[in-house]
Amino acid sequence: MSDTPPRQSIRLQGFDYRSPGAYFVTVLTSGRECLLGVVDDDKVHLHTIGQIVASSWREIPSHFPT
Repeated sequence: MSDTPPRQSIRLQGFDYRSPGAYFVTVLTSGRECLLGVVDDDKVHLHTIGQIVASSWREIPSHFPT
């Protein structure tokens, strides 16, 4: 059992999230640790795990084309 309170959905009722469009996605790590990479001089430098996450993210359309 988790000690975190239940979260409420912020999705718009009746909106079809399968439709094409721009979506903002936030990814957090446990404890908000900087595991994915760092930003230095306005450039993102991904750690190994960050590279894996980025690669997996880019592969989503090949698994879910619609």
